[in-house]
Amino acid sequence: MNTQPPATTDLLCPRCKGVLPVKDGKLPENCPGCNFLLRARREKAYNHNFVLAFRKAWIWCGRSTRRELLGFVTIMGSIGLLLALLMDIVCGGWLITFFREHIYPVATISGMLSYILIAIVGAALLLWLLAAFVPFISLVVRRLHDVGRGICWLIMLILFLAVSAGALYCSEAAAQQQPGTENFLSCVPVEVWPYAIIIPAVFSVVLGLTIGMFCIMDSERGSNKYGPSAKYPLE
Repeated sequence: MNTQPPATTDLLCPRCKGVLPVKDGKLPENCPGCNFLLRARREKAYNHNFVLAFRKAWIWCGRSTRRELLGFVTIMGSIGLLLALLMDIVCGGWLITFFREHIYPVATISGMLSYILIAIVGAALLLWLLAAFVPFISLVVRRLHDVGRGICWLIMLILFLAVSAGALYCSEAAAQQQPGTENFLSCVPVEVWPYAIIIPAVFSVVLGLTIGMFCIMDSERGSNKYGPSAKYPLE
């Protein structure tokens, strides 16, 4: 009796729309037709999923599993936390102050050395932010695809954040302008600005939590309009 899974024709590459072969219930790592990266070679390894996020940084189609997101966020988050702690230490922030007052009175870094360390750690933080931004955004987009949602969720979040930040900037500018100045800012009543800041910010929080919930959901089984599932390709 034949126990092999039935042949399917809906496992199509998200890029070239070619039929993908399935071996032992898994998709290949790359599409045979266009070499599109489909999944990690070792799905349970954090370092492989971390590297995979950078290899697919500019890929906005297709789907990604929860393991890809977890591997990237764990490693990049740990690096970012370490850099933030170093910045707090060289700047004499709350962490080093707490350590000095309650644990051990360590000496304060001062003089030219403190400026050099701040510049080095600040540059490292900037490089970390630039390196993590595009891979993380594209990974979130592919995670939304993996649960059957589109990029519109992320676009709405960015728009509400932009509106809230713009309203905050305009309110500060309106508060600093000279009395009697006639422009767009002077036409908006002062009591309107808090609502223009808070309402989009609340929507941003709700959308952010919703997107986070989508990102931790399990993959849709089989294929959807964004491509086949790397985790459940035949279901």
